[in-house]
Amino acid sequence: MDPFKFQIITTEKRGTILRKASFGCLSGIPTINITKGCLLGCVYCYARGYKIAPEKGKVYLFTNIPNLLEKYFNSPRKKSLPSLVIFNTASDCFQPHPDILNTTYITMEILLKKGVQIAFLTKGIITERFFRLFSKYSSYVMPSITINSFDKEYVAKYEPNTASPLERIKNLKELINIGIKPGVRIDPIIPFVNDSEESFERLLSKISEIGIKEVTASSIHIRPSIENILKKELSDIHKELLFSYFKTQNWRKIANGPFEKLVPLPLRKKIYERLKVIADKKGIHVKICQCKNPDLKGDKCFSLKSKNRVSYGQLPLFLC
Repeated sequence: MDPFKFQIITTEKRGTILRKASFGCLSGIPTINITKGCLLGCVYCYARGYKIAPEKGKVYLFTNIPNLLEKYFNSPRKKSLPSLVIFNTASDCFQPHPDILNTTYITMEILLKKGVQIAFLTKGIITERFFRLFSKYSSYVMPSITINSFDKEYVAKYEPNTASPLERIKNLKELINIGIKPGVRIDPIIPFVNDSEESFERLLSKISEIGIKEVTASSIHIRPSIENILKKELSDIHKELLFSYFKTQNWRKIANGPFEKLVPLPLRKKIYERLKVIADKKGIHVKICQCKNPDLKGDKCFSLKSKNRVSYGQLPLFLC
């Protein structure tokens, strides 16, 4: 992908710099998005359906975020430092554009130097500059990498501008090498697209080879706001596959979030069981994200209730 084919519009962020999330397991946790809009262009991304989301091909970069953070930390009205800041609730801070990466780096450096933990989920490429920074603050960095398939066709159709699966494996290796325990998400799993035994076998083998012992998984869900995006950007065959199993599903409101359609429960159960059987043979434990599977007994995420540092066992699962 040529990032310069996209229109990067520099702008200034207004309002609160550390906005607390109000949904799912992230409720109450300060968050930062470096951009509005995202170069990665994942067709299933719910953030593309937000009313404030820019049109495809445009990304707004908040260049004043580092200055706002410095002002926040120097404010006499500030009561205490946050324990944790979550990146990427509606974008990806590792989008392949130098200005985005530079703003991300400065922002993360400010937080880490203040002793604030950072957590992020990415499908982008983490560059060497970041690994050098993270190695200095390894106990304060909680990264997660999404990797859903090694099939090139899947990546091209559903995640067109993301890092390749091998580049994401390299991210994981580098994080492990500097003493950081990364999380891995297999999400979304799309029935009849990336849920075959062959797909799971290949993916889990690659993950196992680098020493990953745990993954978090969930199936695709759709919202009214992204239905048209999916219909516009997917091929006829993939549209037919995707919407065939949502036809029988009603829109439902999950927690305090928007209306969504989930993959039918019996189908999800079969998918997760198949994944777990293959993972178990490779010594990998599979967690099912409770936030995206409210009708299943899944793994709950933490609530930030103390000022103490957050441990890896409390790492939030719902970051995408």
